[in-house]
Amino acid sequence: MAKTVKQQSMSSGTQLVVNFVLPTIVLLTLSNESRLGPTKAMLLALAFPVTLELYSLSKRRKPSMLSLIAIVGILVTGVIALLGLSENWLAIRRSVPYVAVATVLLVSILMKRSLINLALPHILDMETIRSKAEKNHNWPELQRRFTTASYLFIGLLTIVGVSAYILTLAVITAPTDTAAFNNEYVHLRLLSLPATTLPLLVGIVAILMYLLTSLEKLTGLKAEELMKKKKQ
Repeated sequence: MAKTVKQQSMSSGTQLVVNFVLPTIVLLTLSNESRLGPTKAMLLALAFPVTLELYSLSKRRKPSMLSLIAIVGILVTGVIALLGLSENWLAIRRSVPYVAVATVLLVSILMKRSLINLALPHILDMETIRSKAEKNHNWPELQRRFTTASYLFIGLLTIVGVSAYILTLAVITAPTDTAAFNNEYVHLRLLSLPATTLPLLVGIVAILMYLLTSLEKLTGLKAEELMKKKKQ
């Protein structure tokens, strides 16, 4: 158990260093023309997270949607910088992943094939939950709570996506492929932590708390009894 926790913390630490710390140092210190220059510095900064994601994919041997989205997003940022596209394109690139996921989830709900509901059996013991809820005559109400949680998550993603778009336009004013742009991009990433990342995490925790509280109340099960048991 201790070994697993240590491995997880090391993995998180590695991701922080490779995805954030190293690119930040490169962009702030090597973007001047007297050093690497803005283009090479941006490419080097983006190479760190791309390499880490590709390494993670090779270790898992099974591509994850999040990893693929991360790689594509990083590559698109590089293309925007190389082609000298306007800050509007960067704003779109930073907001599209959130809005796209929200749109897909909304369409799946409207088509009665909610992706969130399809994912729940991988996390929760849905057979026991449904059995207990039906016994208490609470299954229809529990389904409504699932739908409410789904809409809350969709709304959260949409708000974060719009916030990312507005923040990008507010921070990025320098033309791409310049040292000033690289510096502003670093500031954008720093400001994104309290402006988008933190609200997203807080929102997800709040939605999960709402869902778990609803499950406990409507089934009479404790939190640990709701989770799907791992096969021995």
